[in-house]
Amino acid sequence: MAARLSFVSHTAADRMTLAGVLRRHLVGYPIRPTTQSSIHLGGPSPEDPPVIRPRYVETGEDQAATARILGWGREMVTRNPLAELVESGDQPGLSISTAEQVVRPAQDSPLGVHHAIGSAAMGPDPDDVVDDRLRVRGVEGLRIVDAPVFADQPAGNTTAPTMAPAWRAADLIRQES
Repeated sequence: MAARLSFVSHTAADRMTLAGVLRRHLVGYPIRPTTQSSIHLGGPSPEDPPVIRPRYVETGEDQAATARILGWGREMVTRNPLAELVESGDQPGLSISTAEQVVRPAQDSPLGVHHAIGSAAMGPDPDDVVDDRLRVRGVEGLRIVDAPVFADQPAGNTTAPTMAPAWRAADLIRQES
């Protein structure tokens, strides 16, 4: 299991505070989650809102990984030298003891840590949304040049990987014009 642990500041600068408290959070998550969300057309009209189904930490693999990662994080902040700096813990808190107590807040949160990818994955099969030239199958003149074409979550931020299909699309469009 590959994971990312990072300390995050919820302040704009080190001297600023939220509610009078300088806050730092330890955030941990699996790099390649297996739980899949979905987005679908909401109807035949472009005015119909999409049907978006965000899902978080639903597979057994993601639940086990999340529990392990947050367990590591809890162990880190309860040992010196970090323990000397930690006044309290929340979300899910330092007093949790079971995997379910770790996983439940992650499932209930409306926030995800991953950038949305794969909603229009590129592939060779007729059922794949996008072909190898980044064209949307069944829609003339439309290409997708963004992270939705990725079939798998990159092991890091999506900014640099998203540039690859953009450069490829620029080359393809130049070739075709």
